[in-house]
Amino acid sequence: MEEFGFGGYSCRAESSGGDTLALLFSGFERQLFCDVCGMLQNNGAEITLAEFGDIDWDRDYSPWEASTPAGRRFSGGAGRLVEFLPEFTRELERLYGEFTRIFLCGYSLGGLFALYSLAEWKEPRLCGAASCSGSMWFPGWTDYLKEHHLHGVVYLSLGGKEKNSPDPLMASVEEKTAEVKRIAERTAHVIYRSEAGGHFSRIPQRISRGITEMIQKEGQ
Repeated sequence: MEEFGFGGYSCRAESSGGDTLALLFSGFERQLFCDVCGMLQNNGAEITLAEFGDIDWDRDYSPWEASTPAGRRFSGGAGRLVEFLPEFTRELERLYGEFTRIFLCGYSLGGLFALYSLAEWKEPRLCGAASCSGSMWFPGWTDYLKEHHLHGVVYLSLGGKEKNSPDPLMASVEEKTAEVKRIAERTAHVIYRSEAGGHFSRIPQRISRGITEMIQKEGQ
């Protein structure tokens, strides 16, 4: 694993060869990154996995300003991160060589950001995005998707207990994820997986499964 600074961010990347890049949005947690890398390598994946941070979840992964009835505020900084993705990709290609396929994968609000980036980043090599336990409850999100098409492979997963959140907005995540699935199926190849447990169960396994199945689907 390489750790380096670029563009004002701390970055890390691990490559097992090949010409496929997966960008991870999960809060820049080192142990989580290492766990996902190990699982992908055990699956025999030839891939470069990379991420950058540090991340303020409610600022950097939120596509626009919003607030919840419980008082949580989002400042809508995702656009700035989307603009950084081409620069980051070029730096990774300087280190590891040219990529022919690019995938995005995020967890929680990072999953929301992955889908937002799939819609906003005009990169012809972008093949899909995985949203694992994604924050599909985000205010205005399904309305946005009706006007901004997803493409390629869209992977959605959700824990079976996530709808039991005491927060009414977050408890709508199963209903909202189902709506996102219906919208995405109009323009993308959709994979949906129901996972055991709640929001914080087996996160590395969910992410590695999302990346693996997304890449396999795109190659069919």
